[in-house]
Amino acid sequence: MSNEINVYKMMSSTPSIYTEVNENRGKFDLSLMSNNEVIEKISGTQCGQTFYINAPGTYTVLVNYTDGKYTSNEVIFQPSEFMIEKVAPLFSMQENKLSALSEPVINENDKFSIQIKINKGKKSKLDKLLKKERGFFDLEKVVIDLSSFQKDHPIHNFEYYTLKSTLSVNNVKIVADKLEKDSDIIYVSITPDEINLLEPTKSEQEIFNVNNTTTEVTPDLSSYQKYLDEPHGMNVRNAWARGNTGQLAVIRHIDFGVNSFHEDLQNKNITIVTNKGTTKEEILKNSHGTGSIGVISAEDNGFGMTGIAHSAKLYSYYIHQMSTVLSDSRPGDIVSYEYCASNHEKKMVPASMYKSFWDTIYNLTQKGVIVLNTAGNANVNLSDPSQFIDYGDNGGILVGACMPNDGSKAGFSNYGHSTSLVNSWGYEIATTGSGTLYIRNNDKSTAYSAKFNGTSGAAPLCAAALGLLQSHAKSMGVMLTPESMRTLLKKSSYTEGVKDGIGVRPNVAQLMRELDKEILAPLVNINPFSYSSNYLNLNSSFKIDEYKIENLPFYYQYTDLKHNGIIAHYPQQAPSELEWWNQVITVSEVKIPISDSDGNVSVLYLAAHKWNDAGRFTLNTATAPGNDTGGNFRIQLRYDPEKNTHLNKTKYSGIFPVYIQCWEHREYKLPVRINIHIE
Repeated sequence: MSNEINVYKMMSSTPSIYTEVNENRGKFDLSLMSNNEVIEKISGTQCGQTFYINAPGTYTVLVNYTDGKYTSNEVIFQPSEFMIEKVAPLFSMQENKLSALSEPVINENDKFSIQIKINKGKKSKLDKLLKKERGFFDLEKVVIDLSSFQKDHPIHNFEYYTLKSTLSVNNVKIVADKLEKDSDIIYVSITPDEINLLEPTKSEQEIFNVNNTTTEVTPDLSSYQKYLDEPHGMNVRNAWARGNTGQLAVIRHIDFGVNSFHEDLQNKNITIVTNKGTTKEEILKNSHGTGSIGVISAEDNGFGMTGIAHSAKLYSYYIHQMSTVLSDSRPGDIVSYEYCASNHEKKMVPASMYKSFWDTIYNLTQKGVIVLNTAGNANVNLSDPSQFIDYGDNGGILVGACMPNDGSKAGFSNYGHSTSLVNSWGYEIATTGSGTLYIRNNDKSTAYSAKFNGTSGAAPLCAAALGLLQSHAKSMGVMLTPESMRTLLKKSSYTEGVKDGIGVRPNVAQLMRELDKEILAPLVNINPFSYSSNYLNLNSSFKIDEYKIENLPFYYQYTDLKHNGIIAHYPQQAPSELEWWNQVITVSEVKIPISDSDGNVSVLYLAAHKWNDAGRFTLNTATAPGNDTGGNFRIQLRYDPEKNTHLNKTKYSGIFPVYIQCWEHREYKLPVRINIHIE
């Protein structure tokens, strides 16, 4: 991926391209291009911009900084992508419910805050309404960086205010009910101070005996991370084996403070935006967030734990920073937050029963951000209106907790909401913090636990899993939206919790294959080369149960084209940019959409090499070192039945279109159509 411009096809019912540019370069101009014509222009300073596509074709985006121009990779939209029947979105704003339904009553002695949402430009009307009421009222506008929202985001139609008052909570509630009767007042939300919201934890971290030791070096404790495994975990290790450790994902986690001094959280990808405590002594006491961040981002360093998405960018926020997260987040980011609140029976339920929290999640998901929230640990049926107030679907996902041994609902986990779509372990989560598993010389920066529990543990587990899925999607040039992430998750094969109302447990490796199929399906058996291009037509065949190596030779000894590599026509299938030499990776994964005689689409996985007398290299390696003969080389395709167990025992066909490209003469691109047959 470029540091100057990256583009992603949005996995959405509305064809669109999301563009990321280098915001450190200052102001820029973006131009959406097709057939060398400018389709649309955008100017700004925010790194993320969205273009909506109206017709099939090949598109690029040109960014013009004050000191240079850069062009993105191509994004191709097939005609079939515009033939999909338009359906209603999975979630939509329900303003009437925000006004029609009442929030739970705050206890008279609890501290609270008041947040008001009004139609844009109606503050003077709000002032007049407040003047009619007895008591002291002081309005302060909530500052939100609106430049980070796309131009059609509904947030531009509203204004947000906090209200201070000397009235009791009961009297404020009376005023709120009056205000909400006005059509320009969307809601008046009376919420407990965020600082007092409940940690949704059933964690036993602090009550177990600390396992203190005087060893000099922390051992590798990753064997305790059984949630990484299949079939009872989330099948993460097989995702890692495909090279996906979250390197293209951004995860923003909101929690109750993290021990930023912990030895296994020194990952350069972790940014502590805000934290609980200012001194080292105070920060060392932070346990809850330390456990959460550990399962996401603990460094792959040979000791301690290894975070599920340890290569993702992780931003950690203290709990009172939701408005900051709202401004900071970008489309495709994963946001998880770890707090709940008490209902009238003192049972812990999601904080979205308060209108302002519900609305914040809505604004995030409408921005294209994927939001997870802990479901809570009270065994509450969240579809019961007497237990949980439901204002409608805000696009977020509630995370339940399951049992490690069989995937069924953990006894304490809340369940049953329409957005209770995913779950993960609620017991025996090995992570950083507490010292119940290991601690050296009573130093909390070396503490590890095997007993992090509750939906507190399940939410970051799922956030990290979704980060891997987003990273995989972006590696193929597409981006999952809240809508398409929901659709993808429903395809997980780990369905043990569905009957209990906590949704599926992410099977990450399997869902990566599902993503491959969905992304590649429009390309199945499509030949992108015209007859006039004089492309080479080659054939490669495999038997479904037999390991096989296929060699396709190319002879360049009588030409001046000595340094050649193989690049894919479609970047979703294989490397599409020529490189000189990758000294670390020696194999390229190739993904080929194939179909059977009935038109059913699947994906074939091959290992591919460029091979000459000097050895094997990645497919797109241009260099020709050693004693190779005059630039001659082979494309080597390796079929492994163990990598393709998802295929049925039938005949398949597909096309793998590539180019032979020269390092010195980049204009040389020989089109090659490789026909794939499987029996």
